[in-house]
Amino acid sequence: MKPNRFKEQMIKNNFSVGHMVQEFGTRSQAKVLEQVDIDFVIIDTEHSAFTSANVADMVAWLKATDIAPFVRIPQIQYHFIARTLDAGALGIMVPNVKSGAEAKSVVNASKYAPFGDRGVGLSAAHTDFKKVAPHDYMTYSNRNTTLICQIESK
Repeated sequence: MKPNRFKEQMIKNNFSVGHMVQEFGTRSQAKVLEQVDIDFVIIDTEHSAFTSANVADMVAWLKATDIAPFVRIPQIQYHFIARTLDAGALGIMVPNVKSGAEAKSVVNASKYAPFGDRGVGLSAAHTDFKKVAPHDYMTYSNRNTTLICQIESK
């Protein structure tokens, strides 16, 4: 499975540089962004018209590079989180998180047991369509997935 370049940089105490995609997503965009040597891209679905299919395509294109694909989901709802991570995103940015309980619900929806309650559906985009050992994959995914909570209120 694809390593998370953002996490790798953070572990080394290095700055991680990224880019947000909001207005357009083309199949060549991932390879163009790869040329500027960034660590991650955030696909914004909060303030754009991107659909789940658009996100799945952009994540797949980014997975053909070293860039970690992240998605800013529109709101805290399980189906946005699960669908996005199952499409192969290595992280999510969640807008307007207002409490510890909301942050915990993001973790619960994003992480597999014992750290959360994410549903299990394997051998799809998030496993690179490979047959995986469930326990090994879930352990790897829990460690490799980035969660960013945007706190936008007092």
